[in-house]
Amino acid sequence: MKGSSADGSSWQQLDAIEVELETVASSVLNADPGDLRPDVEDLVHSAVGSQLLILNSVTVHEPWRGYGVGALLVGEAILALDGDAQCVATYPAPLDSSEGSDRTRAVAKLQRTWAQIGFKPPDECVWILDPGMEDLGDAVARLGSNFGLPAG
Repeated sequence: MKGSSADGSSWQQLDAIEVELETVASSVLNADPGDLRPDVEDLVHSAVGSQLLILNSVTVHEPWRGYGVGALLVGEAILALDGDAQCVATYPAPLDSSEGSDRTRAVAKLQRTWAQIGFKPPDECVWILDPGMEDLGDAVARLGSNFGLPAG
């Protein structure tokens, strides 16, 4: 997965957009030439693409929170967008500036949410998903059935 360009490394480019994006990049990419780190490659066995897809943020309208809507929509989006994705990565943390036990609870909740569709933690803060795994489609179908959506 080539991630460098003439005007700076992937890490620097992503950090210029948002610090959490640089956190994701530094957790999953080698510094040079921008390929996946070997320990991350070991976790994405079935993926054959060449791109890194980063799930940056998801906001669900308050009345819909807690029902699995976010996980369902993210799973559907990944299935729709993963055409050339070797790896999907996210930094499961709240968008607000919460601290202490509030932040710890929010992070744990987000980790449980993303685990529903197959994200796994290669390190303490960034979670990854193999977009080619068969379980992703099954997880999305299961979440969709909670809303009465037909499988497939």
